[in-house]
Amino acid sequence: MIALPLGILWLAAIILAPFNGKRPWVVWTAVIALAAGFAAAIHQAIVIAQSGMLHSVTGDWPIGVGIRLAVDSLSSIFILLALGLLLCTMIYEALRGVIHRAFPSLALFLGAGLTGLFSTGDIFNFYVFFEIAMTASFVLTSFGDDARQSRDALIFMVVNLIGSALFLSAIAALYHVTGTLDMGEVAIWAAQARRR
Repeated sequence: MIALPLGILWLAAIILAPFNGKRPWVVWTAVIALAAGFAAAIHQAIVIAQSGMLHSVTGDWPIGVGIRLAVDSLSSIFILLALGLLLCTMIYEALRGVIHRAFPSLALFLGAGLTGLFSTGDIFNFYVFFEIAMTASFVLTSFGDDARQSRDALIFMVVNLIGSALFLSAIAALYHVTGTLDMGEVAIWAAQARRR
């Protein structure tokens, strides 16, 4: 259940990517997918409120090898905010009429990236989901015909590339120092390092 909001958005984004997003059925399918992901996130938040943090590792791999998902009350709030805003945006675009054919699938990829970003318990996968969200954001930023939008998209891309390079370097350094990229194990290592 922890991967359900992410899975719904990811699958819908892949399925809708080849289709023309200006067609009403594509836009409303994206709305339905975002609504389903949002509903799954609400259910997840209720379960977390009742039972506490949810976590799992894909494929029963050991921690540090498999993709670890962990959602607590704070990350659940962030997921709900991100998906709620994207859902409102998608409904607005559906009612107004989508201008760019790739908008529905890009919004779904952005939602999947943000959901994964707030759901992961592993720093490298945090980086991967961050890049998915940033790539979708860059393409969405570049929509438009005037020079200002093109300039802003270029600035966004340059800042993102510099940030991504620094982020990846920091991940490599962290792994070199701690021997793990699991957020829980890194927190334990940091607590032990403070006691020394």
